Amino acid sequence: MKTDNLFKTNQFRYFLISAVIAALILSCDSNSAENEKSETSSIVDTSVEVDTSKSELESDYLENENYSYQTILNDSIGWGYQILKGNKVYINQPHIPAISGNNGFKSEEDAAKTAAFAVYKIENGIMPPTLSKSELDSLGVIDIKEE
Repeated sequence: MKTDNLFKTNQFRYFLISAVIAALILSCDSNSAENEKSETSSIVDTSVEVDTSKSELESDYLENENYSYQTILNDSIGWGYQILKGNKVYINQPHIPAISGNNGFKSEEDAAKTAAFAVYKIENGIMPPTLSKSELDSLGVIDIKEE
């Protein structure tokens, strides 16, 4: 009879240990499932918060219309340019970009070179088509050393 009690006691211990292990495994699985749900929720929430809308310039560019430019003369400051989208003014640049102040280009040719480069940027998806001082220097429009 001692053997039967021992067997029952060991059997009970085995059952008890198995039940505890099973409970731990199930609780870990439910916690990881809850964590996955909350992580997934976070990802979804984050993607909703991200602004994927295009700027006005980018969305206009995506319409894939023809871009061109024209030079403009402002008697008080010098030459500037306008980027046209179809027949409408898309960008009005009456003065030299990237330079402080309202100084126009010294010549129509300088304004045209700069406008052509801005159109190149737009046509190649570089939006907005900002120009740096070093780019203007490379175009020969300004001399950085004089700045």
